[in-house]
Amino acid sequence: MPRVAVLMSGGVDSSAAALLLARDGCEVVGITARMWDRGSRCCDEQDLALARRVCHALGILHVVVDLRAEFEKVVVEPFRRAYMSGMTPNPCAVCNREIKFGRLFRAAMAYDCDLVATGHYAGLGRLGGAVVIREPASRRKSQTYFLALVDPGVLGRFTFPLEKRSKNEARAMLAEHGLEARSGESQDLCFVAGGRYHEYLETGAGTRGAGKLVDAHGNVVGTHRGHYAYTIGQRLGYRGKRAYVLDKRPATDEVVVGDRELAMTSTIAAREANWFVDPAEHARGEIMVKYRYNTPAVSGRIRRLGDGTFEVTTREPCFAPAPGQIVACYKDGFLLGGGVIARTAGRPT
Repeated sequence: MPRVAVLMSGGVDSSAAALLLARDGCEVVGITARMWDRGSRCCDEQDLALARRVCHALGILHVVVDLRAEFEKVVVEPFRRAYMSGMTPNPCAVCNREIKFGRLFRAAMAYDCDLVATGHYAGLGRLGGAVVIREPASRRKSQTYFLALVDPGVLGRFTFPLEKRSKNEARAMLAEHGLEARSGESQDLCFVAGGRYHEYLETGAGTRGAGKLVDAHGNVVGTHRGHYAYTIGQRLGYRGKRAYVLDKRPATDEVVVGDRELAMTSTIAAREANWFVDPAEHARGEIMVKYRYNTPAVSGRIRRLGDGTFEVTTREPCFAPAPGQIVACYKDGFLLGGGVIARTAGRPT
């Protein structure tokens, strides 16, 4: 049986993945990253202790890798810079690429592991001869969107034990074996206490405080607490009128608001293109486009490919794709690839 490293966070999903592999007779090594120790839940001491107890109960080796400096350098600081520059970054996708499928993958290889497993709700398959990420059985819990930027070259060494399982099944398996794991869902911004990212960004950032709230014609209609406290598409109210954030202008600390219709677009341009298959083979056909994790995918086409960039057009207008977020492209349930949203029609950034 193969020697498999399981990236363990102390949570339900990764603990269940370790249990499944151990039960199947694999030689399992649990690897946990120490990534953040500044007052938030991101593989803190409690999580490390939970992962350690699960490994002990399963009789498997547990290894802790200190990645605090790397996590701050490649995930936290780029997140801060991007937000302060007016973007809406996706740190989970970057963490997957740089930490879990990067540094922790290399750590697993140093322990002579044949495969690396995670608790992601995702699957793997072959498309055109390439190993490609695909949607899991439980589409509602799919986490493939957050995997759109990972290195295609490492996918052949990964496995997702929860591909055919649901969250409830994972919890039930742990309970059946008397194993404890962190309760609740993973946090979107695990390194920000309570999810209050705007307060985190204000700390030591030298922000200027209130700025101008302007409409699409440049008229000042109010004030705001700082452009970094808002996201594209966020609903606001001013003068008794409902409006949505259309744009953020860090240079002047302006936030542009307007009617919902003004936030609609059918063209999304992306940079940092990352493809698991040759995108040219799918450029003429229909694909599915996902531009936000909690928004259903929409039908579209890859319209233009360039050096590290691409553009998609959708059949139906999309509501407020945010520069800095991920756009992921799918075909028949397979993740073709994706990139970082650079701009949308009519709103360059």
